[in-house]
Amino acid sequence: MVNGSLAGNDFDIDKQRTDNMKEERNIKVTLEQAIEWYNSDNEALKKLATVAFTEEEIILNKDYIFSKVKDLTATLIPSVDDKKFTTLADLAVIAKYFNGNWEKNTYNTGYFLGSFNAGCGPVIDVCSSISIYKHNTVKYAGIVYFKNKEDAIKAIKILGDKVRNLF
Repeated sequence: MVNGSLAGNDFDIDKQRTDNMKEERNIKVTLEQAIEWYNSDNEALKKLATVAFTEEEIILNKDYIFSKVKDLTATLIPSVDDKKFTTLADLAVIAKYFNGNWEKNTYNTGYFLGSFNAGCGPVIDVCSSISIYKHNTVKYAGIVYFKNKEDAIKAIKILGDKVRNLF
């Protein structure tokens, strides 16, 4: 106490607060937390997530995607087709993650991966030499559909070179 009052005055306290405002601090964020923040509706958390990790690390994280899709099964397939069907299964899990409860039917548009001959066919987009096509009024057996082309492009990036096993 100085002259019957606490040491310091309002000016000193305000200066301390202002100095603290300029001080930088670090926070620790796991990749899983960053992914959750990025997928939230909170813009501030999305920004923090992309400060801690790259958008590619957040969006294209196969391990995280697989951990969020439940009820996976094992299937017997001919060994000669092992790589193809393993990749197709991975693609189906990724599609389930991005599509959520959405399912392709004959009344909505679904996007899928394909191989193409340059200049032929109704290609919607191309990523890493893999085409993205769409079906509007049909649904074919064996095709893994995405509800939008952006998610199909993300799937190609997540699978990387492995996507070529499909063709």
